[in-house]
Amino acid sequence: MSEKLVVLARDPFARLDHVRMVEETSASCAWCGSRRPSGRLFFYGVWLDNGHTVWDSKGFCSKGCRESYHG
Repeated sequence: MSEKLVVLARDPFARLDHVRMVEETSASCAWCGSRRPSGRLFFYGVWLDNGHTVWDSKGFCSKGCRESYHG
């Protein structure tokens, strides 16, 4: 992951942050198969209070595609 980490939301009870990273890639969205004009995909994950970050293995073109993919 090469660019800026963005904290989307904090879950104080689970002691983690929901995060997103943008990455330049030649891959397409895991849900719809499209590519953003910029060639970037969003990768989502959780940043645990112990300092570890667990990332989704797939990239998505939008938050809506990620939510549809995970149901």
